[in-house]
This record gives sequence, structure tokens and C-alpha cells, in this order.
Amino acid sequence: MNLTVFKNNLFEAGTEFFNQLGICLNSNTAASLGARDLLKDQYKDKDIFRAITETYFLGLVDDSLFDSNASLLSKDKISLKEADEKINADYNGLMVFAVKLDDSYSPARAGIAELTRAFNRASKNIPVVLLLKYGNLLSFATSERTKYKQEWREGEKIGKISLLKDINTDLPHTGHLKILYDLKVKPNVTDFNALYKQWQEVFDVQLLNKKFYQELANWYFWAIKTVTFPDDVEKDEGVRNATNVIRLITRLIFVWFVKEKGLVHDKLFDPDYLKDILNYSDKTGSTYYKAILQNLFFATLNTDMNKDIPGSRKFVNRQYGIHYFYRYERFFTDRKKALALFENIPFLNGGLFECLDKNVGQDDEIRIDCFSNSPPKADRLIAPDELFFSPEQAIDLNEIYGTKGKSYKVRGIINILNSYKFTIAENTPVEEEIALDPELLGKVFENLLASYNPETQTTARKQTGSFYTPREIVNYMVDESLIAYLSSKLTGHNSSSPPLEKGGKGGFEESYESRLRRLLAYTEEPHGFSETEVNFLINAIDNAKILDPACGSGAFPMGILHKMVHVLHKLDTDNEKWKQRQIDKVEELIRSAEKIDDSTAREQIVKDLEAAKQNIEDAFDHNELDYGRKLYLIENCIYGIDIQPIAVQIAKLRFFISLIVNQGIDTERKNLGIRPLPNLETKFVAANTLIGIEKPEQLLLRNPEIDIKEKELKQVREKHFSAKTPRTKDKYRLEDARLRAELAELFKNDGFSAETTHKLAHWDPYDQNASADFFDPEWMFGIKEGFDVVIGNPPYIPIESMQQDEKDYYAAHFPQLTRKYDSAVVFILSMLEALAPDGVLVYISSVTWQTGQNYCTLREHLFKKHGLRILINLPFDIFKAAYVDTGVYLISKEPTTDYSIYRFPKKSTSIDMSALPLERVPVSLVEPPNYKVVLNPFAVSLIKKATASGTFITLGEITDSTQGLAGSRFPLIQCSAGPDVMSFLCRGQVYRYMMQIEETYNTDMSDKQSLTHYYEAVPRLVVRRVINRQDRLMAAFCDERLVFKKDLNPFLITDKHYEPEYLLGILNSRLISYLYVNTSAIATKDDFRQTTLAELRQLPIPRPSHNEGAVLVSNVKKIIWRKRLDANADTSELENKIDIMVYKLYNLTHEEVKIIDTEFEMTKKEYNAFSVPQE
Repeated sequence: MNLTVFKNNLFEAGTEFFNQLGICLNSNTAASLGARDLLKDQYKDKDIFRAITETYFLGLVDDSLFDSNASLLSKDKISLKEADEKINADYNGLMVFAVKLDDSYSPARAGIAELTRAFNRASKNIPVVLLLKYGNLLSFATSERTKYKQEWREGEKIGKISLLKDINTDLPHTGHLKILYDLKVKPNVTDFNALYKQWQEVFDVQLLNKKFYQELANWYFWAIKTVTFPDDVEKDEGVRNATNVIRLITRLIFVWFVKEKGLVHDKLFDPDYLKDILNYSDKTGSTYYKAILQNLFFATLNTDMNKDIPGSRKFVNRQYGIHYFYRYERFFTDRKKALALFENIPFLNGGLFECLDKNVGQDDEIRIDCFSNSPPKADRLIAPDELFFSPEQAIDLNEIYGTKGKSYKVRGIINILNSYKFTIAENTPVEEEIALDPELLGKVFENLLASYNPETQTTARKQTGSFYTPREIVNYMVDESLIAYLSSKLTGHNSSSPPLEKGGKGGFEESYESRLRRLLAYTEEPHGFSETEVNFLINAIDNAKILDPACGSGAFPMGILHKMVHVLHKLDTDNEKWKQRQIDKVEELIRSAEKIDDSTAREQIVKDLEAAKQNIEDAFDHNELDYGRKLYLIENCIYGIDIQPIAVQIAKLRFFISLIVNQGIDTERKNLGIRPLPNLETKFVAANTLIGIEKPEQLLLRNPEIDIKEKELKQVREKHFSAKTPRTKDKYRLEDARLRAELAELFKNDGFSAETTHKLAHWDPYDQNASADFFDPEWMFGIKEGFDVVIGNPPYIPIESMQQDEKDYYAAHFPQLTRKYDSAVVFILSMLEALAPDGVLVYISSVTWQTGQNYCTLREHLFKKHGLRILINLPFDIFKAAYVDTGVYLISKEPTTDYSIYRFPKKSTSIDMSALPLERVPVSLVEPPNYKVVLNPFAVSLIKKATASGTFITLGEITDSTQGLAGSRFPLIQCSAGPDVMSFLCRGQVYRYMMQIEETYNTDMSDKQSLTHYYEAVPRLVVRRVINRQDRLMAAFCDERLVFKKDLNPFLITDKHYEPEYLLGILNSRLISYLYVNTSAIATKDDFRQTTLAELRQLPIPRPSHNEGAVLVSNVKKIIWRKRLDANADTSELENKIDIMVYKLYNLTHEEVKIIDTEFEMTKKEYNAFSVPQE
């Protein structure tokens, strides 16, 4: 692409730009249009609108540009007025505009999105493309727009804006050029729809992320086989290399985002420039990693700038344990040039770049990062230069990925990073820059972390994005959790009067929920709250305590942060109230401190608090508005836990990036005006969420000294949060350790066991390599009253994969768990206990607990002691690696009277969560003894209606059934005779009414005598475990002596009043399939639903009259006979007759039948007149 055309007139440049894409635009209006006149009511008195100096209509893109040979024509030129006249409700195309902004103005992404929406609205709501030129930079934005009505409001659903931002027209980035090249019209594109589809793919950030991840994954698997790290802590080489390489990637990509902010110079990653700086003399071949990256990580980003503290950044030869001095001077050709490389990089703090080496120079020295000047010690670390700058080369990764003969390529990670465009601002559901944003870190690292977890590594290596919750779902869960929390606070605040009536018209006020939904939505509509309510909401947000108990890379905590910032922006646009709220809290502490009798202590505390107050002023006054919002939300509201320390580091990294993006750069101020990052060690901790500490059963009188010490500990951790220098951090960490030890002793005196007090005293939140084997919210976070929101995606680990000590603990503490269960339900139970009285739990996890027989006690507990409020069952492939289906659910601490439900079609490819048609389900429909979640009230009502007559019995009462047997347990034997020799079906299938036997072999059943009666040559039913793609049960007749594989379940008829053919007709009917599918949260195998024996046994079977039974049996026998003659025989007419008979047996009305079968052809009159003929 030749972007130098943008040195010309913008109309000509824009037209030529699209011509290079293969699109000849057709505007005849070369003169600049007045933006205010063009946009009319959509023009706003905002900076980006005022910065407009020129506006051009470039033309329309639609089918008229294509001829039958796929050539683009440009014969008929049109004006903007003619284009407006051409557009109607059925128009299929888009409008293209170009806008020049004042060269001194640099628009933010949000501003570009707002301007694009204004053009979109002014253009009769058809999609627009907007080119923006400012200085030597160009942005390319596209819009989408839809309208619909929601239950809680009328009007617009704000469309997503996708954009390429800050394309340098003089020296375009490789990543931008690649995307622009992909926008060129492909030869097979012959109409607008095809072009639009092509562009959608190009602007799909998910595809961009996937491509990047695949490149990075290849590099990662290459790197873990190439590097060497000290084994002082982790002895397992595979885990050690994986952890250290992931940490390396974490630090490096963080730096890459900081570089995008302009705080780190490109020279550090330019091999041509570094040739004159480095001598590449490290004998392990690791000069670049040691001399550049380690000095950048540990002695630059973790150390004050020389301009602020002269001599703070310098080379030393021997400074044991002092990691903030430079090492490896021997690898540089010039000392001064080396120091100059790092001179203008600000100090960032935050703990991410603390060297993990410990006790350096002592007998118990521990090397992890191995940042050492001593050659013998430095040589323990090998990270070859080729890992960073190697050109593309072939590598064999077939064993890693489980492939054969496939060609894989890798290149240096610096080369990979240089080929993609990064953006430091995280995308939102309505604004998406086509670049790699910080959310990418989550997607990358969730998979990399899984790749060395034994339970997930195979899947992780074959799938991309398998372990990361999609943004749409995160956003939905965040919204629902905040609405639930804020609604409860508003209702409780106004408890003297009932909640306001829902409405908005006819004089009625809107409900709290309605206004909260508008407040959280990405729209510009007024939120509708009064000044008093606004103040109350801001205080409620500041007091919120929100936890992700399995935070992984931080998707949910980041989602919470972004949405709370968005809400604060709408409630308090200029930040005055939020800032004053933070100041008021400190001033209250000052007033309390002034009452202290000890004058020395009083003066010091007041001095510290005054400094904290000034720190608040500085945070708000010298940074973008969102910085102050984010900083104090992070400090006051958001917490995370993960069992893996490296995951916690990645989550913290995303918060660091989020803070850096909103900081202002001022070269005249200390540290370039960049506030050092907070220390998040006591906000995100590595721990086992599911294991608590053992507390005394009766603790009547708590030692008041405990409260005093806990208050001191809370204050120490608040100070550590803002501590900047290593010395200050060490001071507070020592105080933290002292107070922990003192508190542990006090707890011991109060009756806590020695084991518990030992755990408490020795838990060190500042050890980045350790993971606590317990979790206690009071001890770790200072939270006694519980969390207002617990949100996340807990891991799914079946009971078979759990350690015995874990199972013993769960059995002792969670009596609701019986027989088989998984870790996701343990997360439900443990975190319900951690909720505040009005708290809510919002999870995405497996659906097996909803109806499975093993979870009856759990469900009884949930419905009696707590409250299911929302249940959304998702399409089968949200997590491509998951074997079970997943759902979103919101459970409250307190019981509820009803809940809302929606079930996506299993094969749905869309997960639009913005306007779900939720159905309300009364909890009264949930009945003992199974307490199954009612997934479809209509299906439940049919069962109740049918069984109310007393002429029904369950399938389990008249049959004896078992699960088929795994073929791996049956060795092939040569003997073909004998009482214990039976044929085993190793290959075959069950269809409706027919079993296809393809291959059998003989096997010995002598050790399975208790099961052989299921497989003797007696008439029986065989039900396939997997339901077909039309959601139909598959049952067949069998009377051969045959052992079935595990996917086929035999049913023996134990009641002689029910013939096998009669039951076969019932089970294969359309109605029974409908009832089963709509009353069972069924697992899937690939994208197929599955049955369970427990739920099949509960199916209601009608007792027929003699004639009804005889007619149905006769029809089924005819089907079986035809299928045996010809497996492909058309028996649909007979099956339709059976369906009608079954509808009648279950007493369904014509209206009910039409709900079940929308294509049912009988009229109501015909159906009502139908009767079973005499046999």
C-alpha cells in the first residue's frame, strides 16, 4: 500500500486509498462539506468534533460497483444528496467518509468511535467507513448498527466500532500493512455481501489473536526445549522451564505494551542497533537476555531514574542481593552507551520486575531468575540469542501437537512481536481496535498455563482459545452481578418504601433494575438516578468487595474493573464525587488519629495520613480521569485467587497495563510524571480456594487484642499497596510478618490448633513463587463480612482426578456432595459460604449439577438455603476443549421465589447475550426428591398433567437396566463355545428401532457373572447413550446373546404387562425425546447430547388399554420387520402414526402438540377426532 498519497488533498487521497483496495468510489463531491451541517443533530460540542477541519463524502460501496466478471466499475458519479435518496430500508451497502482533524489533535479510541457513530446515525443508520487523517497518522473505522426493543427500555442498541488506529502514513507498521493488504478485494468477491464478509474476517480480532497465539505457542514449545534455568526450587525440568518461559513472555509482552505507550525505546529490540552496543560474548550464547532484558526488568523498571536520584542506575560488580543495580558490564562495548539505553525509561514498581533470587551470597542462596555478575552462577541460566532474533526456521513439533509429518516454523520472539500491532487500551464490547490488546495476554496464557498441566496439556496444544471465557459472556456476567449487587443496596437503602414500579411512561417511575441496566449499558442515554441516588451508588461501588476465586489470567476482575469505571464515568463525569469520596475516608481517619493520647504516635499517623491525602490529590490531578477511578477500585474493591502463582502474576500484569494506559507523561516531572504501580500482592494471592482453615467450633469471647492487631495489619498492607522503593516495601513486609506471627500466637491462645496457627504465620503474600494450601478471606484480605460478589469460571476437575486428601476434606465439610461430583460444584458450595448476606455468586461452569442424579442433595441445599436467580445454558462449543456443556448461573445467598432461564440452541454459533428472552420459572415447580432444575416449565407441566391421572409408571419401575461395558476390558479369545463365552459387539450402532451389528468377537464373561443376564438371548431394549442431531432418543430391539459396548445401555422388561415393542414405540416417539431433552441438562460428546441411565429410568410410561397397546405394538413390529429387510426402508408413515398415538396416550391437546412439533400437519378438528383403531 502506498500511503504517501495522504500528503495530497484528502478527497483525492481517500479515493486513491480505496482504489488500492480494489474499490473505485463514486462520489462527485470533491469539495469539503461542513461537519456541523452534515451531522446535524449528531454534531456534539466535544473536542473531536471541534477538531474537524475538513469533511468529504467519498461514495457508496454496494453491488453497483461489481460487474458479472468481478471487475469494479466507476461510471456513475453521485453526490451525497443522491446517495441519501438511494438509501432505503432495503439498501445493502455502506457509505464512506473522510475527515481531517487538526494536526495538533490526537484522538483517543473512544473519540473516534463516538465520531463514527455520529456519521452512522446521520447516514440513515447504514454502516459507514470513516477515514480520519491527523498529522501523519490515519485511522480507519467501521460501524455496525441495529435496533431492537428490550424489556427494560426502547431504542438503540449501540453498535460496535472496529478500527485500525494511528497508521503512520510515512512509516507504516508491518502489522498495519498486513491488515490493509487483507482488506484488498479478493478475486472471488463479486458482490457487496461477499466483500462485507471478507472485511468482517479481516476485522475479527479473534482471528488475529488466534494467529498470534499459534506463532507464540510454536515459539514457546521451542523455547522450553532450549532454555536452562536453575533447579534450586523446582526440580521438575518440564515444569521449571514452562514456568520460567511463561514468566519471560509475561515480562516481555508487558514491556511491549509499555513500549506502545512510548515509555521504552525501540532500540532495545533492534538487532542492528545492538550490534554496536553488545559484544555477544556470553559463553552460553545468552547475551541479549542477560545484558538487555534482565537489566531492563530488574535494574531499570524496578529502580528510580537517575534524573530523580543520581547514581540510582549504575553498574556494580559485587552487591549481593541488591537486584536494582546493573550487571553484565562485560557484555557491553561501551559503559556509557549501555546506561544511555535505559536512561529515559521510568521506574514502574508493581512487583512484576522484582528479581526472584533469594538469600544471595548466603549458604541458603536460591536462584530462580539467576541475575548474577558471577560467571559460574550466570552460566546456570541459558536463554540463547536465537530465541529472540532468529529468522524463520523449520522445527519438528509433531510430538508436541500430536501430529504426523506436519511442517512447523518458528522465529525469534522479538521478530514475532514486531510483526503485530499492539494497543495498550483493552477493547470493549462496543469498541474494538484491530490490534493485539491486553486481553490477548489472558487468552495466550490461559492456554500456555494449561499446556503444562497434565490434565489439560493434550487439549491445550491442539486447541486455541479453549480455556478462556469469551468477552461477551464475561461482560454479561459482570453486568448481572453488578445489577444484583447495586439493586440490593438501593432496595435496602430505601427499605422504608417499596421498590419503584417499573415503567417510564404514564407517570410511573422506572424500577431500580431498569435504570441500572441503562447505567451499565454502553449508550449515551441519561441514567435517570437522582443526585441522592448517585451519591449512594458511588459509595456502594466504593464499598463493594468482589472476588474471583479462580482468577486465572484475570478476565473477570478486569471485566469488573472496566464496567465499574464505565459506571463511575456516567455517574460522575468529572470525577469530583469519586475523588472526594477517597479524600473523605482519609480525613475521617485523620480525625480519629487526632484523638490518640500518645503525641509521638499521633503526629506520625497524622503525617502519614496527610501524605496519603496528597497522594490522592496527585493521582487525580496529573492523570486521565479513569486513572483515579481504576486505582481506588483496585485498592478497595477487587480481589483474585488462583492456585498457580504464575497465573496470579499475569492477572496483576493486566491491571498494571490498565493503570499505565491512563497515566499522563510529563518529562518535566519526577519519573516522567508516571506514578509507580501499586503493589498488588495482597489483592491477588496464590492459594487453594477450596480448602479453609480449621477454626474452634465455639469461640465465645474473642481476644480484643486480635482486633487491634488485625487493624494494624490492614493499615500495613494499605501502606504497602502504595509503597514505591524497595526499602519501603521491605519495611512493611517485615511489619506484616511480625504482625502475622503475633496474631497466630493470639489465635493459638484462643483455641486454634497449632497446625492452623503455623499456616497463618507462615503464609507470605509477598513470596511470588509460593501458593498457600488454604484460603481464608479474613486472614488474606481482611474481609470478615463476606464478599458482595463472587464471579468467575472455576476449573472442572472430576472426582476421579482429585487427590485423596482433597476428597476427604470435601466429604468432611460439604455434606451436600454425594458419590460423583466435580470441582465446579465444590466452588459453588465453598464460595456461597464466603458471600455477604446479600451477596451473589455468578459462575460459568458445567451444567451437570442441574439435573444429574448425583447432585440431588446439592440442589436441595441450593433451593432451600440459597436462591437460583439466573440460568443460561450455552451452546456446546463455547469451550472447544470441554467435554461437558457449560452454563452461566447467578445464585444469591438468600432464597428466591423464582428464577430466569434461557437455553441457547446447542448448535448456535452466536452468543449474543444482549437481549436474551428470559423465561421466569417459579421455584415451586422444583420438587423433591430430586429437586431437578426446571429447564422448561412447559415440558414439566406436560409430565405433571400426564402423570396426574395415576395411569403412569416410570421406566425404571418396569425395567432392569445397566450401562454397556468398555471394550478395553474384554480380551479377544479363540474359544467359541462354553457357558461363559459370549459375543462382544465391538463395532455397531443403534438407530431408531434397529440395531446394526458390524463386527463382534468372542470374550470370556466368567468374572462378570452378575452382568451376564443383561446380555442373554432374551427380548430387550437397547438405548443409545448419544442422542442424534435431531435431538431424538435412539432405542432398538434386540433378542441376540450379545454383550454391548459402553455407548449402548440394555433394558430388560421386568413387568410382563409391558411388551418390549410397546416400550420401544414410546421411547422412540417425538414426545419422549422432547420431554427428555427439555428436562435434562445433558452432557455432550463432541456436539452430541447424551443420556444418563438415572434420567432415562425416570421417564413416565403410560399404562395403555389392551387395544392401545396392541395397535402400538403392531405398528412397531411392522417397522422392525421392514428395517430388517432393508435398513434404509422408509417407515416415516408408521412412525408418525405412533407419534400421534403417544400424544393421545399422554393426553396432549392440539395446541400442546404444535409446541412440540411445529410442523404437525393435523388440524385441531382432525386431531381431536382421532382415536386408536381396533386391532
